[in-house]
Amino acid sequence: MGQRRPNTTADNVKNTAPVKVLTTVFTELQSDTFQKVDIVKRNGKKVYQMTNDKGSEVDVDPATMYPIHIKLSNHPDTFEFEKWNNATTQVAPPADQTVVYSG
Repeated sequence: MGQRRPNTTADNVKNTAPVKVLTTVFTELQSDTFQKVDIVKRNGKKVYQMTNDKGSEVDVDPATMYPIHIKLSNHPDTFEFEKWNNATTQVAPPADQTVVYSG
């Protein structure tokens, strides 16, 4: 009978590869699995909270219809997306603080 080897760093990386994480998220969050939608408050704002029988939940901002919070039943972390389209604007430095380079 073979022995089971402990998880290695390589195993952990393989299990958290972006494609594996996304596949898990999208499998868990198929729209037909949600059975309940409530209006709840998240960070002081009313949001739609969809839950399924596995214990996963997605909170959606009703103004934009973007997901702002995702909790998966099979993952220990939550995913927060509070700042859709709120990137800070960067201002270029004055010309005397820049370097022109031509390769």
